[in-house]
Amino acid sequence: NECHNRGIAVILDIALNHQFGRNSLARLYNEDLYGNPTSQNPWFNTSARHDFNVGYDMNHESQLTQNYVDRVVSFWIEEYHVDGYRYDLSKGFTQRNTLGNVGLWGQYDASRVALLKRLADHQWSVDEDSYVILEHFADNAEEKELANYGMMLWGNHNDDFKNLAKGSNRNISNMFYESRGYKNPYLINYMESHDEERVAFELGRSSTDALAVQMQRLKLNAAFFFMVPGPKMLWQFGEFGYDLELNDDRLGIKPTKWEYLDNDARQSLFQVYQSLIKLKTRTDFLNKDNFGWSAGS
Repeated sequence: NECHNRGIAVILDIALNHQFGRNSLARLYNEDLYGNPTSQNPWFNTSARHDFNVGYDMNHESQLTQNYVDRVVSFWIEEYHVDGYRYDLSKGFTQRNTLGNVGLWGQYDASRVALLKRLADHQWSVDEDSYVILEHFADNAEEKELANYGMMLWGNHNDDFKNLAKGSNRNISNMFYESRGYKNPYLINYMESHDEERVAFELGRSSTDALAVQMQRLKLNAAFFFMVPGPKMLWQFGEFGYDLELNDDRLGIKPTKWEYLDNDARQSLFQVYQSLIKLKTRTDFLNKDNFGWSAGS
């Protein structure tokens, strides 16, 4: 509520593709102390259905799993007034077995679409204005259907912006939601997240340019990034050229490095971020009516 009083929405990152061995539902029916779920477990598959699974894979076609998911989703909205969820690994919400074939996993899956629509419908029945955000990365036909149903999709452009910062050509026209066939701006693009190496780190280890020049390159990235219509996600401290290497503890605490802002070049990058965000959020200059896209080599 205090966040809402300050104009800040709160979105939880929630993992419902999988759980780990200490989860109470996993332990009710599992091998030994912390072993795999048994065939009697009504919430979990005995083995994962896709290659990117971690922990124990939930069976989203099970009515008991759906009941559990619905209660979790309802609870945080009703009790804590959160504004929605970013669903981790949402492409795993399927019983189609694609182990050993990652490409097949990403192809259109009607059963997965139906499961996600069911979940979204339940969430919107609790709060019709809440955000349903998917970490999906499936074929565009599937993502387009989900977006046009009202869900939001992550758009990973980490590789694009690392290469743009180094001076390589990249076509980033698919950052514009209409280029994917979305009716509404439900594509959340990002340059960095906890799963990818920092753009500034990659630039720093591959470039002989001075720091000031590197920050200029990151300013250009910011212009490309923010001026495309639609919402954007920032990974913490990218706004002042955070250049520490991503380590194995990807979700661990990152040193804040406030001293970076004492550097004129980094402070200038920070101000460019501020200005572009204000332009985006306080005017309509960057909406689709004022946007045209022409990309070439």
